[in-house]
Amino acid sequence: ALFPASATAGGPGFTLTITGSGFIPASQVSFNLNNVPTTYISARQLLAAIPANAIALAGDPVVIVTNPGLGISLLATFVVNNPPPGGGTVSPPGLPAGNAALTLTVTGTNFTKGSTVLVNGSSRITTYVSSTLLQATLLPSDLSQGGTLNITVSNPPPGGGTTPAISFQVADYSVSAPTTPTSVTAGQPASFKLTVSPNGAFSNSVTFTASGLPTGATATFSSATITPGSTPVNVTLSISTTARSFAPSWKSLRGF
Repeated sequence: ALFPASATAGGPGFTLTITGSGFIPASQVSFNLNNVPTTYISARQLLAAIPANAIALAGDPVVIVTNPGLGISLLATFVVNNPPPGGGTVSPPGLPAGNAALTLTVTGTNFTKGSTVLVNGSSRITTYVSSTLLQATLLPSDLSQGGTLNITVSNPPPGGGTTPAISFQVADYSVSAPTTPTSVTAGQPASFKLTVSPNGAFSNSVTFTASGLPTGATATFSSATITPGSTPVNVTLSISTTARSFAPSWKSLRGF
């Protein structure tokens, strides 16, 4: 019998307790066919020092006790589990529909060389970069139409598991703004033409709002809600502002 009977891949070294019978002071424990430092406690118990590098990867290493010149024990199986992965973010966070294949970067924790990125539950070719970084190749079909892709990371057994889903947005349309003008003069109006370009036929409505304007500025749209359809649609954003007030100096107020 082994205690503990399992460990997590990548964990620290530990002391393994082996119970059985017929042990002698010269008994030698091997872990995954490598001899490890062994301490004799009694004819029924040994202690073995398992180094961290012996459990660096998931698997089922065997434990054997050898009595020199007398024989070896039956095999006992120890389990090194993959850790459960932790998902964090994806980059880019989204793309317009119709893009070609893309390399998606996934950051998180506890990734292994066996980790796999899944898109809506289906695996994609995955490259292990580090325990916190994976890269996966999205298929053109993943980006063929708008919607939300659920990105997860799966670590294989033993142990392992799957992360909660990270949302990747595939936009049905894109909005482009003019490169000029880039500013508005206080007290003067300004207009900006926005172009909504559908990625394929897009039947849902798009609603415009403006936020973060300075005090005294207002924004209106020529059409607050549009339905792009299958061709680009232009919308004009109009900004009106209040002129800066003039504050005379204290010298002018005193007649100097």
